[in-house]
Amino acid sequence: MLVVDQLEELFTLCEDERERRDFLAALAALSRAESEDGPAAVVVLGLRSDFYTPCADHPWLRAALETGQILVGPMSEAQVREAILFPARDVGLRAEAGLAELLLRDLGLPGGYQAGRLPLLAHALRATWQQRHGQTLTVAGYRATGGIHHAVSATAERLYTGLDAAGQRAARALFLRLARIGDDADDTRRRMPRAELLEASGPSSAEVTAVIDAFTRGRLLTHHQDTVEITHEALLHAWPRLRQWIDADRAGHLLHQDLEQDAAAWDRDGRDSGRLYRGSRLENARTWAARAEETPLVAAFLLTISAQCAHDVLAHVAQHDQAHEVDSVRHLHADDLH
Repeated sequence: MLVVDQLEELFTLCEDERERRDFLAALAALSRAESEDGPAAVVVLGLRSDFYTPCADHPWLRAALETGQILVGPMSEAQVREAILFPARDVGLRAEAGLAELLLRDLGLPGGYQAGRLPLLAHALRATWQQRHGQTLTVAGYRATGGIHHAVSATAERLYTGLDAAGQRAARALFLRLARIGDDADDTRRRMPRAELLEASGPSSAEVTAVIDAFTRGRLLTHHQDTVEITHEALLHAWPRLRQWIDADRAGHLLHQDLEQDAAAWDRDGRDSGRLYRGSRLENARTWAARAEETPLVAAFLLTISAQCAHDVLAHVAQHDQAHEVDSVRHLHADDLH
């Protein structure tokens, strides 16, 4: 069995359509290949329902949604209660009387519960464990975390305010890079190469590293071997400061995001001049780049565009001068004839 969770990241993080199609073709081949015992693999895909639309462009995914879909609804109140109590019992902890009921009520049960709040519950439980009294998870400890609705933002804000001014500037730049700004969908997290985050202009690599380390210890960032990402997208909605950073210049962040993607595509295509900006698109990119941190690749992309523009101007001037010279010769020749 092969399980591919968060398949929506195939559309939010993969910028190469050919790579996307090759990945899906490989999954399709695995699910169809016959062996003595049947298919080579049972492929299970986990996908957010708001990403069904892009799946329609891929025949295998479309067929899977039409014939093999299992709609996973929200957990019942009993299931959520068990998710609260069982992990604690499993490691020898006990929950104080009334804690589970308080968590369920804050979660909106019964009635208004939303599955998207589960990551907030998980973070609140972890923070409550950190506030435990001996081997007991207490109501007072839970309330000290800020509760389900505020535990994540309280942790993020505590880590942020613990940084010096340079660190806070680095944190803002870092989290904006780790968010994929949506125009027709919700904002989502974005996995980035660590090296690319450290190479961007603006904050020093030491400042960015310190922020990554602090928020990783706080379980709000996940640092893999070569990549960094926001641990869960709930942070994008639960932390008011991050929402403010994004909403303050959403159009500008979208432009910057497109600029990074276009620079990457230009590089993949052997730095083809056909991918260089011109006209109003170029002016918009220059305006944004003048006030934003750039990666070396984006800087090279813009520098190449500037060089191409200078070359085009010189070529136009040379062509104009040549035409003027030809006209002058014609006039002289005409005068000689007279």
